[in-house]
Amino acid sequence: GAHILLQTSQRDDKSSNTKMKIASVLGTGGLGKTTLAKLKGDYDCGAFVPIGQNPDLKKVFKDILIDLDRQRYLQFSTTVLDERQLIDELRGFFLYWETIRLAFDDDNNCGGRIIITTRKLEIATRADEVYKLQHLTNNLSWKLFYKRISGDEIRHVDKLPDEISNKILKKCGGIPLAIITMASLLVGKPRDKWPELYKSIGFGCKDYKEEGNIVMRILSFSYYDMPSHLRTRLLYLTAFLEDSVIHKDVLVWMWVAEGFVHEEQGIWLFETGEGYFNDLINRSLIQSMESNSGDGTILGCRVHDMVLNFIRSMAREENFLTILENDHLTRPLRSNISQHNRTIDHAHQASIFDDLRKVRSFCAHGYLSLRKTLTDKVPEEIGVLRFLQTLDLWGSIIVETPSSSSLPTQLVCLRITFDDTSDNAAVASVERLTSLEELSIGVIPWNCRNRRWLVKELGNLRELRVLNATIFTNDKECKKELVESLRHLHKLQHLEIEGYAYYNRPMWETPGLMLPSHLRHLAVHGIILSKLPPCINPLCVPNLSHLHLSLGAMHEQDLKIIGSLPELISLEMELLWHSATIRNIISDIEAVYFPKLRCFRLARSMVLFVANKEDKSVSFHLWEG
Repeated sequence: GAHILLQTSQRDDKSSNTKMKIASVLGTGGLGKTTLAKLKGDYDCGAFVPIGQNPDLKKVFKDILIDLDRQRYLQFSTTVLDERQLIDELRGFFLYWETIRLAFDDDNNCGGRIIITTRKLEIATRADEVYKLQHLTNNLSWKLFYKRISGDEIRHVDKLPDEISNKILKKCGGIPLAIITMASLLVGKPRDKWPELYKSIGFGCKDYKEEGNIVMRILSFSYYDMPSHLRTRLLYLTAFLEDSVIHKDVLVWMWVAEGFVHEEQGIWLFETGEGYFNDLINRSLIQSMESNSGDGTILGCRVHDMVLNFIRSMAREENFLTILENDHLTRPLRSNISQHNRTIDHAHQASIFDDLRKVRSFCAHGYLSLRKTLTDKVPEEIGVLRFLQTLDLWGSIIVETPSSSSLPTQLVCLRITFDDTSDNAAVASVERLTSLEELSIGVIPWNCRNRRWLVKELGNLRELRVLNATIFTNDKECKKELVESLRHLHKLQHLEIEGYAYYNRPMWETPGLMLPSHLRHLAVHGIILSKLPPCINPLCVPNLSHLHLSLGAMHEQDLKIIGSLPELISLEMELLWHSATIRNIISDIEAVYFPKLRCFRLARSMVLFVANKEDKSVSFHLWEG
């Protein structure tokens, strides 16, 4: 496949670089061509668009829009637009389509670039410049291999590869993907077993020369080396489009819906599935996509096209998955459900379930998303989905549920939005979902008549591990009910509450407010707290790792309390009025604050660290900026 990088620059004033050029990066699979092309340097704007071997023109246009203005278009409902409408939207973004053409005009002197990455010489030679990506040198190969094996990037200079390591690296041929996958395969295996693995993979064969076959042979051995249950989860990735970003929460809940994740004592389903996801990352079979927060949170993954080609061949061989391209019907043959992946927009929502009735095993469907489809009611056919476990209705204001049935009681994940027009049955249906482990619920308007009752009933969902609630209210009784509900959610690990300015503040300052002791993630959005809530301290929430708050005042004692949270990894705060200083953050005598903190973000504030040479401590000062 090829990737196109559209970029314009205003910073480069060298005459030789002011003309638009097309450059190609040529190399075998797994060399890192895409990684190189993504290094955009000093360009003012750019769009990195994966094309693939069978490009979806609609997806290409959507990707360009998102890259050009992520904040605007990531939430933009482009799913309802066809190719022509997407082009018109692009025209609107650039005012006139001619503006896009100027980016590629030789006379604009902006130094625009189109960078193509490809394995095919005939494509590469069409460019103005061809850069042939070289294989890694022996030293760089050893550095990459040693870092993956030991986790130490520095000490490789003091270590020399032994005979078996040299043999393995020689056969990897300086291909980063081969080296990383091979090293991941060897991690944790005794060194005396390496020669046996070397022979088992087939490296000893004299006629084993083709670079592509080297990677495929390593992938094949890695595939059969992993447990059978993990292979099934890997093969499921063939249901996703080439070069797509696969969001972790979507993938894990799909695994759950397929029956690939089995309940373990004391561990919730998503956490078990997340462990499988991490196993695939550790084996270097999927590439992790981290958040921009800097705290190491993994939001999703990509699958290298060589890995995808391999698992597609395995899926065909094992009769695991059938994809009918024209109808966008994806059907795992060895699993319990049928997946219908057609885009459901407002024009199709009336007919989509008529079409799905024709699918023989539709009643076993386990994952259904009607996100932002402009639907206002749960379809009648929801009642036949006896094995439905994940239902995503976020962004679609639900006014009513079917008269014949309510939401399926076996749901473990629900994302839903209500407003003041929602009927009693629609709101009441949430109360009965006692198996829910994840709930994202929005109650948007100020005068929703069911809001207080709904908040009260949240306390009955005792299996909840994740709760994301958008509740705009100045109703004191409603706030009391929410405080009371939180007392009963003992298994809750992730809590995000969104409100409006000062209206929800009294709830957080209630002396009786208790947070679940297992809580790991707490985010309070849109609510300005006058001070640190008393429920946030090491005794009440000893496992808290992520904290996001907006505070009017911060005193030294408050900062010390936050700094004493033993598991805190990420802290995001907005400080509005007062300053705070904490002394002796690091000291041989005093307690150590922020022992595990990796990400610290402050909005509207200034921070100053002062090293105290006398006692080898560090002081920390915050003030309104």
